[in-house]
Amino acid sequence: MGRIKYNKPDYETGKGEFQLAYHYEMVSDAERVGQFKKAINRVCKGKVVLEIGHGTGLMSILAAKAGAKKVYAVEIDPKVYALAKSNIERGGYKNIILVNKDIRKFAPPEKIDVVIAELLSTCLVNEPEVSVMNLIQKHLAPNAALLPHMVVNIVDGANTDYVFEGIEVRTPYFEFAGIKKARIITESKCFKTVEFNKENPLEVDEIVTLKAMAKAKINCLRFTSLVNIHDDINFYSTDSLMPPVVVPLKNEIMVEQGQEIKIRIRYRYNTDWDKGSFEAVE
Repeated sequence: MGRIKYNKPDYETGKGEFQLAYHYEMVSDAERVGQFKKAINRVCKGKVVLEIGHGTGLMSILAAKAGAKKVYAVEIDPKVYALAKSNIERGGYKNIILVNKDIRKFAPPEKIDVVIAELLSTCLVNEPEVSVMNLIQKHLAPNAALLPHMVVNIVDGANTDYVFEGIEVRTPYFEFAGIKKARIITESKCFKTVEFNKENPLEVDEIVTLKAMAKAKINCLRFTSLVNIHDDINFYSTDSLMPPVVVPLKNEIMVEQGQEIKIRIRYRYNTDWDKGSFEAVE
């Protein structure tokens, strides 16, 4: 089973399933868990919490440990729901209310003070983070805390190898550990900031200007994201969550040092990188 396979949940069947191997990797990711734990400890005491996509139940358990008044934990995947139920019952967490349901079909019986929704993917492409955060707006108490609060999406013009011993493979790929890194050619540029305390469009269509730092051929774009979880608590990237993604540029372009080029970036959230459009424009 390839790592790309279990970085993509099965939403086409309506179950949002990850392999358990991926859940293991997520709960053992010290950077991911540690940064969310800091935010949870800061905001959950005495609050009504909603976790969307509770997975193994870890974040809901952290909220309960942090003193949450009540935690509604909602999960669409029946297999991992059962795993979380076992974990929560074994721990004796009476204030965690488990719901095996699509969040789109769940209406919290009271206003929510804190939302935990770690449905994150690089540039928010693969997961439904944006759509579920849009959906939950009407259920929020005044001054509710949303974890995460914001995602800043960043792009670089780059060069990578697509031909190996005469074999050409042009495809988006994750820069996992052990995978050859793309060569960065341009200055980094923020192309989209998504704040979750308001409704956001479900499609991205942005034109960004990139400045070349060296003479080179740009044949791909490298995407990364910075996640502001809460206040001064941030997360960037690990192998298991939001690794850099390298995507072929539709039309390769030669650049001189200092040259500026315009790139059009188009994609829809909760789809896939190969369904987007990435091209140099005049």
